[in-house]
Amino acid sequence: MCGILGMVSKDSFSVRELVSRLQRLEYRGYDSAGCATAEGFLRRKVGSISGFLASLPEDAAPDATTCAAIAHTRWATHGGIAEQNAHPHCAGDVCIVHNGIIENFLELKEELELKGAIFRSETDSEVIAHFLQQYAAEPDLHKGMQDLMERLHGTYAIIALRKGDPRLWVAKKDSPVVLGIVGSGGSASADGYSSYIVSSDIFAFSDLTRKAVFLEDFQYLMIDAKSARLYDRKGKQLPVKPKEFHWESHNGGKMHYEHHMIKEIYEVPDVARNLEESLAGPQAASLSRMISLLRESSRIILLGSGTSYHAALLGRHLLTAAGLDAYAYASTDFDASMARSHDAIIAISQSGETMDLLVTLKAIAARPDRGDIRIMGLVNVPHSSIERMADCCIRVEAGQEVCVAATKSFANQIVALLTLAKAFGFKTTYARLPLAEVIEQAEPVAQEIAPWLASKQSMYIIGAGACYPAAMEMALKIKEVSYIHAEGMLAGELKHGTLALIEKDVPVIAIIPDAKSHTVSSVKEVEARGASSVLVAGADKAELGLKGKALFRVPAGSDAEVSLFAAICGQLIAYYTAKHLDRPIDKPRNLAKSVTVL
Repeated sequence: MCGILGMVSKDSFSVRELVSRLQRLEYRGYDSAGCATAEGFLRRKVGSISGFLASLPEDAAPDATTCAAIAHTRWATHGGIAEQNAHPHCAGDVCIVHNGIIENFLELKEELELKGAIFRSETDSEVIAHFLQQYAAEPDLHKGMQDLMERLHGTYAIIALRKGDPRLWVAKKDSPVVLGIVGSGGSASADGYSSYIVSSDIFAFSDLTRKAVFLEDFQYLMIDAKSARLYDRKGKQLPVKPKEFHWESHNGGKMHYEHHMIKEIYEVPDVARNLEESLAGPQAASLSRMISLLRESSRIILLGSGTSYHAALLGRHLLTAAGLDAYAYASTDFDASMARSHDAIIAISQSGETMDLLVTLKAIAARPDRGDIRIMGLVNVPHSSIERMADCCIRVEAGQEVCVAATKSFANQIVALLTLAKAFGFKTTYARLPLAEVIEQAEPVAQEIAPWLASKQSMYIIGAGACYPAAMEMALKIKEVSYIHAEGMLAGELKHGTLALIEKDVPVIAIIPDAKSHTVSSVKEVEARGASSVLVAGADKAELGLKGKALFRVPAGSDAEVSLFAAICGQLIAYYTAKHLDRPIDKPRNLAKSVTVL
């Protein structure tokens, strides 16, 4: 969830340059930010990175340049949002930044306090700094890193720095960390390059290089201005093998859009086309392999969290309709013991680093009776943990998504799942989905009803069959960015209790693929009790026989296609409702883009 960053360079760089690069990770958390240099400069501040950047010294200041530094943007887990809980945490000459959760920090804290350590924060992370400070007299931190990995229980990506020592020390277990190699070097390893950037995410340095080293669990790095050395938990040196990656170097900014969210909604048609072309071209072999593995499987399990879980629900409908035995689970609701021989597990994740999902996948992979259980990935970020551990993987090619609320990545997850289903005989209406038309027709309706929805404290979104996942996703988007309670539910379940909450002018948004849908009856029931219905439908009001305060008329198609169209309408409804309420749309409170903690 937090974003960590470290830089080492032959040439000096400014702390403002360091923190400007940290801004590329702000979607991972924005409760506080901080940085520290090898010269001893330390600064931390609650709030956004832009506010932190403004507090830093100008580049000409004596303490404004360095050759080695670390930085952090926080999503609070242990300890409140306060300066003393911001990273870096320091003990003596050791400063650290950390992403993850240390489960045995209380035990370690008590042990270190008995040795004289004085803690100044409420965080679990501070124990790492005090633990490594025990090795401050050593010429290096090799033994400290090895002992640290032996003692820590939990998840971590750690970057450590010692005052007066222009080297970074990096350790990983479960939380993502990647090394970017910048400039031209003299070998196929990681020696002799101009600078090294270690981060939670390749986007931190994708504007500077296409070479990266992806750390695996229980590995650590020592990085200086000349080289990067990789070791296992026992201190054995490992070969460093940089990989070429391709990712956006810039997100292009907001351009003429007010927020990244609306910009990314407008990018949906283009990224969907990019994915279709990729599946027919560069990813054709991966698609073919996934189809082959699915054919060999007796059962298909789709797993995801949040928005990706809703994609899994729609994927289950698609694959079941194509004649396959498919099931969908939230990552937190599926235990590794539930997987059977010859199962195909499709892990769906925008980041490819979702901790709830990775814990389950690693447990499946570690089963002695794993046998023919296949793990497959559907991810957006290349070379992510899920992609690296999967038997095969499809990248959804949505590009960098800056807004915390997923929009274009969800659309492309559905495009990928539609492609898989079509390989097994699922019939679609469109050779190319009319996504631009959906956005063009839905936007003015969303703008019109936004003030009314913004005045409400609660609303309900209903759908049936393939449209139920879109109802869930629409409700999630409304909650995420507008902070209004929204409940997505099966239309038929209304009469089993929730109908007691329906009263005059309560908004009920209904997703109706056609006039034959049973959801029509559910809408009539709520209209009869005074609710104001908003229809997202593949038919007109007259055909449906409904009043409807507003109509989002989407192109007619299969239930699954209408479900995708409705989800995009939901993105626009959420956006314009939140905009009317002047919410911080791209960075909603308490949330972060990549959930890398349990």
